[in-house]
Amino acid sequence: MKKHIFCIMAMLPLLGGCLMEYPEMTEEGELGVDPTSVKVDIKISADLDLGDESQNYTDEDAVYRHRIIVAAYDAVTRMLEEREVLYEDLSESGTLRTNVSFSLHAKEYRFVVWADLVSDAENGVYYNADDLVSILYADNNYRGQTIYKDAFYCSVAEDFSDFKDEWGAEQTVELQLERPMGVYELVANDLDRFRTKVENGEISGETFLARVSYNGFLPAGFNAYDGITKHAFRYLTFRRTLRIPYDDSQEMSLVFDYVFMDEDQETIPLTLDILNAANNDIVASTTIDVTCTKNERTVITRPFLTSQPGDGIGIDSDFEESDDVDLGII
Repeated sequence: MKKHIFCIMAMLPLLGGCLMEYPEMTEEGELGVDPTSVKVDIKISADLDLGDESQNYTDEDAVYRHRIIVAAYDAVTRMLEEREVLYEDLSESGTLRTNVSFSLHAKEYRFVVWADLVSDAENGVYYNADDLVSILYADNNYRGQTIYKDAFYCSVAEDFSDFKDEWGAEQTVELQLERPMGVYELVANDLDRFRTKVENGEISGETFLARVSYNGFLPAGFNAYDGITKHAFRYLTFRRTLRIPYDDSQEMSLVFDYVFMDEDQETIPLTLDILNAANNDIVASTTIDVTCTKNERTVITRPFLTSQPGDGIGIDSDFEESDDVDLGII
């Protein structure tokens, strides 16, 4: 019996030496592995209203849902630690709300959230958000004239280092999303004059197109981690078919678009051409500078259907006129 006791007592210093061994640097650049974890409850919300106007995400051909991507990055290494993709039905309250829980190592993080709209229809995903540092258009084509480009994000740093020595710690993080973009809409107020020109033969054609060409660099991507635009290209363009109303209406919405922005207010130079759909002949053209405000809709009303280059049509940066126009899919 005494021999057994001696063996155990003799091994205690060796065991103590193992327990006191200093940890080595891990591949992630951390000293050892801290077993302490923090349960983080993340509450996410977004105001869906665009300025003073409510958004109406409806489409007769597809059912859209909110896709919310939540990611936790190591704030020092910028390495992705946790990621969760949530889906929520469209809200009628004008507010998007959801929540998710992460069990995280007790250190400093940056929480990045991206929320957009997706459907099961063809081309129902507008953004490739596999990497929140480089969000791109899913099909690499620029598309305007769609409300489903609407999106929200946030990027917030949180430090849980103080909980390294605390077991069972729980924390709540509230994240408020915002739009990284603004919206503009161009409205024609010269329908009477346009219809008269068509009837008199001054303008030929039965079906017409509206074509927007961006004259400067326009961002086609977004970095949600740093909150900055990416992948700016020149000469981006989109077009849509116009259905000219032959009734008593005086105005008509021609085009609208959601554009990524870095600043709260930016000026976007563009050219709007009205084309004869049969032969692509330009029947009207206006080059303007549109001043967009982030998270708001800027409405510009002018005689776009009959304007010609050199007519002196321009945009006053202090112009604040706004009309109620439905931005549904056309």
